[in-house]
Amino acid sequence: MSHEKKADELERELQDLEQRSGELGDQIGEADSEWKAKLDDGGVPGAQPPEGELAAEADKGSHGPATGAADVEE
Repeated sequence: MSHEKKADELERELQDLEQRSGELGDQIGEADSEWKAKLDDGGVPGAQPPEGELAAEADKGSHGPATGAADVEE
């Protein structure tokens, strides 16, 4: 295969990938919009956390990532 033919093939592939990337970006944007609308709609089961769950999570706090220091025996 000549270099020109290979370059043309790669150019077409690049254009195809750019098009698919744009389409995927559009789909992601649509899904995000739909999810945000569902979060605002109290009639959508599972979109909102159960009552009290957010408060319970906030009370737990964060312990941060484990460093392993407490697990080491000397």
